[in-house]
Amino acid sequence: MNADVASRFSGNIPEDAVRMALCVVAMGPILIVYPFFQKYFIQGLTIGAVKG
Repeated sequence: MNADVASRFSGNIPEDAVRMALCVVAMGPILIVYPFFQKYFIQGLTIGAVKG
């Protein structure tokens, strides 16, 4: 029963929609982790920008 339903609906999903959905899902962990490591990125940019 489940295989029949999956095969019936799998042909109706455009490839581009699946690709964009995977991109959004892949960005999720990055967007969740970034605020915790943001201070380290800023420190790296600040140290790299200092001319001496």
